[in-house]
Amino acid sequence: MNYPELAKAIERRVNLMDKPDQFRFWASWYGGLPYRGGSENPIYGADCSGTVCGPLWMMGYNIRCTADELRRWIFTDEVDDYESRDEIMAVFYSTTIEREHFGRMVQPGYAIHVTPVIGRYVVQNAFDPIEPMTASYVRAWYESNDAKAEWRQLNWVALQEHSERRDIVAGIDPVLEAIRSGREVYGG
Repeated sequence: MNYPELAKAIERRVNLMDKPDQFRFWASWYGGLPYRGGSENPIYGADCSGTVCGPLWMMGYNIRCTADELRRWIFTDEVDDYESRDEIMAVFYSTTIEREHFGRMVQPGYAIHVTPVIGRYVVQNAFDPIEPMTASYVRAWYESNDAKAEWRQLNWVALQEHSERRDIVAGIDPVLEAIRSGREVYGG
């Protein structure tokens, strides 16, 4: 395999895409990886917010936060066309009860999970392994576990403002940092 040529081919392909297609392309890269809490690594694994923040990072935006922060600050717009190819969408799953979530109690309305939309009614779901699933399957699972699903689309102005301020970016995986900066990092 000629990896430098592969990298050039990927670059050419991505440069031909609009932003929503780039997002879906990068989010699709997470399929088949293990769930890895606190990560957005497209080689070794990610958590749910990593499957959204990782693609945004690859697109040049300085964002890395939780599912709840993504819902409150970045994906603030309602979806009016669930089949649109012109928008970046994600489905958020908010708890309907008070519950423990990664070692702390969260109140009803807190987003405990997010799935990026990668196709018509298809999401990239960060269970173990991360894999494409129908939005209806994931919704049914979360509804049976005291959560409700909410489709949201990306607010471009909010994304740009938060990216420039770097106010919701922390702990970017060294592999992703290397990909954007051009330095090499090995291992996982």
